[in-house]
Amino acid sequence: MTGRWAARLHLPTLAVAAVVVAGWFLLSWRYGAFVLPSPLAVLRGLVEIVRTGEVWRHTGASLARIAVGFGGAYQLLQGFLTQFHLVLKDLQVFLQPEEVAVRGQGRRAERVAKARRRSLMLVAHETSLITPHPGPLPRGERKI
Repeated sequence: MTGRWAARLHLPTLAVAAVVVAGWFLLSWRYGAFVLPSPLAVLRGLVEIVRTGEVWRHTGASLARIAVGFGGAYQLLQGFLTQFHLVLKDLQVFLQPEEVAVRGQGRRAERVAKARRRSLMLVAHETSLITPHPGPLPRGERKI
């Protein structure tokens, strides 16, 4: 039984832990408890808050802050993706041929679709999302 326990202990890890605790102790002795409390003082404080049950109140408050942070990040991401979806949807309408965009919706819908594409072309040109075709228009197409 002790052979397996000894095999599980990793000597370099224990050596590093001992060096860290010794360095912590020396630094707390050099600079005082106000700057860096000693390992023994920290251990006493931990035992005290576990004994009184105060650790669970602090743990709950920390978990609540974490939940609020992740929830806020999730809401921001969701809002960004919704806006991105709307931009892509408008771009899709802009890139569709006129017949598909207004199929079966009457003359008023045609005028609305033309005006919408015209305003989208202006926005796309100003923001350099879509560069205008440099040459003449292909046969059968006309400018809007």
